Amino acid sequence: MKKLTRDCGFLVVMASVVLIMLVGVFSPVFAQAKNSSDTRLTRYAQSYDSVFITRSRRKEDVSPMYTFNDKSASAYKAKGVGRYNGSQGEDDYNCSESTVIDFKFCSRGYAYKIRTNVYELGFNYGSLKVYPQFATGWVNMLWSPDSLS
Repeated sequence: MKKLTRDCGFLVVMASVVLIMLVGVFSPVFAQAKNSSDTRLTRYAQSYDSVFITRSRRKEDVSPMYTFNDKSASAYKAKGVGRYNGSQGEDDYNCSESTVIDFKFCSRGYAYKIRTNVYELGFNYGSLKVYPQFATGWVNMLWSPDSLS
């Protein structure tokens, strides 16, 4: 009788260990980027040659940048660029394009993650450089320097 009780206890312990391992392996990991709140960019494109750059924001981690094309007239292309300081505004194009990995086509109604090397190359700030894919109309989108990976 003692052996049966001891064997049952061992089986319960082993089943618990296996269950804990499975839960740990298959449970979703919720990563929170440090600077993932959205900022809106709203600018009017007057030609196919229009290019806009977002105000610089602090880049806190290696996660991709994020953009959501929710209200633009149509699609735009976007790439993440490194910025030298946090005071650079939307009309300051002094940025480093050495940080670009993705140059994404962003259709209206969809969200995108845009990979960069901004943080990895030592830039403290990042921006999105936005190229409207339409002649005239509003670029009206959300973006963030960090995303939930």
